[in-house]
Amino acid sequence: STNATVSIAPIVPTAVEAGPDGNAEQGHFLLTRSGGNLQQPLTVNYTASGTATPGTDYSALSGSVTIPAGDIAVPVPVAPLVGGSPDPTTVIATVLPSATAVVAAGLDSAMVTISGDPTANLSQLTFGATNAGDFHNVHQDGTTYVYNAPEWQAGQRHDPICYTRSGTTDGNVTMTVAAQINVAGFQGGNYQIRGNWDGQMATANAVLNNGVLSATVTETKPITNVVDKTTTDIKWQASRDGGRTWIDAGETKDTTYITGGNPTGDQLLETVLNTGCTAAKGQKAYNGIVNNIWAAFQARTISRVDGTPMHYYGSVSSQNPTPLPDSDFTTAGLIHYADGRCEAWTHFLIDVLGAQGIAAEYWGITPNAGAYANAGGVKTGATLDGFRVTTKVAQNGNASTDAFKNHAIVKLANGSAVYDPSYGQWFPTEQAWRDHMESVFVYNNPDGTQAQPPHAGSNADSTFTKM
Repeated sequence: STNATVSIAPIVPTAVEAGPDGNAEQGHFLLTRSGGNLQQPLTVNYTASGTATPGTDYSALSGSVTIPAGDIAVPVPVAPLVGGSPDPTTVIATVLPSATAVVAAGLDSAMVTISGDPTANLSQLTFGATNAGDFHNVHQDGTTYVYNAPEWQAGQRHDPICYTRSGTTDGNVTMTVAAQINVAGFQGGNYQIRGNWDGQMATANAVLNNGVLSATVTETKPITNVVDKTTTDIKWQASRDGGRTWIDAGETKDTTYITGGNPTGDQLLETVLNTGCTAAKGQKAYNGIVNNIWAAFQARTISRVDGTPMHYYGSVSSQNPTPLPDSDFTTAGLIHYADGRCEAWTHFLIDVLGAQGIAAEYWGITPNAGAYANAGGVKTGATLDGFRVTTKVAQNGNASTDAFKNHAIVKLANGSAVYDPSYGQWFPTEQAWRDHMESVFVYNNPDGTQAQPPHAGSNADSTFTKM
């Protein structure tokens, strides 16, 4: 009888490691016969070559297939394997002639391309906002370092970020994130990046350059409308086929501070933000933010963001040099030493309020030396010792002394109340605070005795100055 003529063609020329349903998509060759005895089965042998590795990129082919009796063709599947090359590879099948079959001229081989096993790994993130003024750089405690772009880098940085709450005069605050993802096996596609913010999905078209996929993704859900300390959790994915299939690229978690208003000042130290956003969490009205922050100071348990208690005036801090450096009465100094005098605590409360967009003022009081001469046990020639407070109980312990030559406090820019952050004391008016301080003046008499005269009720007893 006449020999059959066999040929091969790629009827499904591309195999995909993961299709739109999450399963692999096989490629297919089709072996076809014509002539010969169609009522008999025909065994056809072939070889497999190409850049794909059998057993790694695809399931190894047997090299032989039988066309059943009565049939003229049979498919040969190419099944891609998970974990193969990220780049496209090829499988070339070549039909071999036999004693019962010849090969059609020019139709002896065919090729199936395996699209590859693409990989995606998040590289870095840069956070921002549609209105640039709603995003704020956080400063690292104890250094001059600013947490700036990129705020997240794989294996290196997971920096805190800060936004103003939505619903302020700026309107809704919308987060933007410029993402970079290292990819392989992404040639020739329609690229996209998407982030999943706790179920809120945001997608953007991406650009591929030297194996790095880049896009700026905008979270359409506005930032929360209350003060908060939270984490921004985002699951990242990349697509090389216009969103038909997605490849996991990693998940990020960034500590996020949401302030009540746009911060004032030039340094947003993390302990400053942590103190205010933790205390005022859930608040958005001016009074609620102020009252909750002040409640934290009244509790006298203020700590750094790392959990280290912060003390007033050399109380019990083992980290504090003795004495405190006179030149460092700043917020940064208080945080660095975890200890500070009234000047530092006053600056700190002002900065905590300022980080929430609330203006406050630094005021100081100094006793007038001649206020009580020859009165209430004060003898001629007596010298003013200063204030002798009735308690040493202060922030995170007792102060090292109860006598001072002056003292500093905080007043709100649009309020009458006086706040003493060092001791956690509050007074409804400036006058109430002055009366309190002037009632604890102490004089040193020439004979070695001390006198604490009654308050004369005159503001001439002290000088109260906005600094």
